Amino acid sequence: MTTTRYQAYYNGKLVGERATKSHTYSHAYVVQRDEARERAKAYDRTVTADDRKTYTWHADRILRGVGAPFWPNDAYLAHIRITAEDIANARRETEGGLDGYVARQRQAMIDRFEDERARGRFAPRVGGWASRADLAVKQGRAYVSNGGIFLGIVPAVPKPSTKKT
Repeated sequence: MTTTRYQAYYNGKLVGERATKSHTYSHAYVVQRDEARERAKAYDRTVTADDRKTYTWHADRILRGVGAPFWPNDAYLAHIRITAEDIANARRETEGGLDGYVARQRQAMIDRFEDERARGRFAPRVGGWASRADLAVKQGRAYVSNGGIFLGIVPAVPKPSTKKT
């Protein structure tokens, strides 16, 4: 069976390629991660209920000490005990109190965002391929409901063969 290769272009730039032996594609939907939203999530991060809960969990491990059950409320995991390494990790996490914990979490999110931005993760790309335009639109709208940006539908162009005959 022969392999068909497809390409998708958005604003004159190649944004995706795929190969298939069994499907025929006519359209691709082009999406983009919302850079402004992700930046705000990283740089404007504040204390959340989950932060408080996780910080308390780390602090509790320190108080219980080495040899205590790691998961005290879970009979299935009762055999797992807190080690000296677990205590050291918990001390690192709780250093500086809740504010210090949240500041480290915020910095980790900023570092991740800047790394993703530097690697081009917010550039337009093909979110998926479809055999009909209406299916591509439906898939694109689903991407938007997850916080992305739907840029449009483009034709799936068969890639010219580079084999010499």
